[in-house]
This record gives sequence, structure tokens and C-alpha cells, in this order.
Amino acid sequence: MVQTPWQVNEPSEEGPRLIQRRAPVRSTAENEVYVARNQSLAVLFKRIRRLFDREGHREVVIHGMGASITKAIYVAQDILMHYGERLSLETHHGTVDVVDDVMGEYESTVEQRRVSSLTLHLRLTESEAGVAGVASRTRTPSLMNLIFKPD
Repeated sequence: MVQTPWQVNEPSEEGPRLIQRRAPVRSTAENEVYVARNQSLAVLFKRIRRLFDREGHREVVIHGMGASITKAIYVAQDILMHYGERLSLETHHGTVDVVDDVMGEYESTVEQRRVSSLTLHLRLTESEAGVAGVASRTRTPSLMNLIFKPD
């Protein structure tokens, strides 16, 4: 099934409503990666590796919202396993206000809602061991333990 930004709700007394989800405002920094539900993990993994290896970025920021949060976690976990101890991880979670355009038969309205968000900051550390692009043989802690560590 193809996903579209349009969604038709059940008809009401005013007729069917059509909802268009606006894209959230995004940064234009080239080292920021926005994860969508329909993106392949392999494509995201290659894109982040290219930012670190070929383009020389020391930090990559991965953003996930709503249903794409789990995919952001999966790709970050793959990157952490690939680079091993050479990467450090910092996480931020919260909510973001998003806007939907609701188009009825006679009038259109705008609705706001809140969506969970997760931002993962991956930074290359200055380590003598390991080479960029070579997986480390040491066991890295689970990403879930790094994100939800007890205080």
C-alpha cells in the first residue's frame, strides 16, 4: 500500500474530510538526517556512513518523529555497532507540534497535534584504536540501554 500525505476520514454530517499532513519545518544542515517510515535502513546506514567517512563530518544528527522513532533507533544501533568505540551517543526526546490541513466539503480548517520526537547525536571520538569504516570487535552496549539509562 502506498502512503500518501492525504487521509480520508469517515464521512460525517458535513461530508467526508480530507486530511493533509504538512511536513514539519526542518533544518538545512547537511549533517542532519531525517528518518521517514518508508525509508530503507540500508539507505539510511549508507548515507550516515558517507557523512562520516567521505564528507568528513565529526557529528551526525538523526531525527525521528512518531512512527519513525523505532527506525531511527535501529539505524543508530547499526551505526554504533559498525564504528564501535569510535562513536559517542547523546539522545534528546520530546514532543513536536505539527499541523494538519483538514479539508471538508464546504470549508477547510487547520488542526494542530503533538507528536513524539527523538534526536540522536552521533559524534566521532578521537580514539587511537580502530579505523573509520571498520567495525570494532569490542561489544558495544545496547542502544536501548544508552537511551533509557537509569538516573
